[in-house]
Amino acid sequence: MSNRLKGIFDAHPGPVHHFEFAPFVRSGLRGERIDPFAWLEDEGSPATKEFLDAENSYFNEITGDLSDLTTEIFDEFKMRIKQTDLSVPVKKGPYQYYGRTEQGKQYEILCRKKVGSELEEVLLDENRLAEGHEYFAIGSSAISPDHRMLAYIVDTDGSERHTLYILDTKTMELLEDVIEDLYYGLVWSNDSKTLFYTRPDKAMRPSRVFTHNLGEDPTSDQLVIEERDDRFFLDISKTKDDAYITIDSSSKTSTESYLIDADSVNTEPVLFRPRSEGLEYYLEHHKELGFVIVTNDIREDFRIARASGIGESWQELTPIEDGSKVEAIEIFEKHLVVLYRTNGLTRLEVISADLSELRRIGTPEEVCTIYPGSNPEYDSTKFRYEYTSMV
Repeated sequence: MSNRLKGIFDAHPGPVHHFEFAPFVRSGLRGERIDPFAWLEDEGSPATKEFLDAENSYFNEITGDLSDLTTEIFDEFKMRIKQTDLSVPVKKGPYQYYGRTEQGKQYEILCRKKVGSELEEVLLDENRLAEGHEYFAIGSSAISPDHRMLAYIVDTDGSERHTLYILDTKTMELLEDVIEDLYYGLVWSNDSKTLFYTRPDKAMRPSRVFTHNLGEDPTSDQLVIEERDDRFFLDISKTKDDAYITIDSSSKTSTESYLIDADSVNTEPVLFRPRSEGLEYYLEHHKELGFVIVTNDIREDFRIARASGIGESWQELTPIEDGSKVEAIEIFEKHLVVLYRTNGLTRLEVISADLSELRRIGTPEEVCTIYPGSNPEYDSTKFRYEYTSMV
């Protein structure tokens, strides 16, 4: 098969492009090199679109007679996938949430069961929602804190400009609150009455955050914040202890965060610390420790700091070994779990919330890569993670 493809591409040279751009010099461990395609990073450029359109047309032209081979490869992949399957349930409050798939169906079915019950509730059958659409994808979903409203956004043309729907899981009816042109990310206020969402600009940069109050006309949705610097992208989330809704503005080299009280969402967002070139910081909040901050302010490989409040000084929370990089942190009521990378290996450490105890979590194999799993509950005594290894 590889020889067949090689022969096709050798016999059909690619399209000739006539673009003149100044060479871009990149620096790395092996010195400097010229990157002749750096200009393609500008996704909104007409030249980038023209280049990609030409390459796509070329590929479609020379592979048009490979449809049988494409089908054969696709069917072989399907044979290796367990089509009737169930994801590991994730506990959120009184429910266990999970997704499952069925033989012969393309999309997932989102379900839940009350803890201790075997009675399944089907919340979203994506196969039914996808009917009549050549393309279908759910971009984000979020269950309200009272577990009644399920907000989700749908893309039916591949543009990543989504439409928001809100399902009342008690009546299994959709609300009339339908909103167009959303980007990824949905966050509920603590009272389950207000939903935060983002909107992209013309270049598909998430640049604005809005709030929508259930039952109100979407045209009256309030603009919370707008990022005018096109180097920065907005993202929304909520701290694990449900104290704050966070709005992060991030570029490739810098970040800054705004905070809104999750119990009083009509208040103005408060800037935690202004952006500064090269400064990155990422926030969580703990009811006893205050703000927990992962930052590169004085350590290139990041450190973990704490602050009692907005505008307060950042104090070291726990020392970091030389040669170790902080990659992630998970906050729980009684513990903090830190993911490090040391000498190329990932490892996990648990720190008690009173900072009196530190212990390492063992892994089945030393040479492996670890990823935090879904850990939505602040008061949980369990930490879920995933790992991959060479075997």
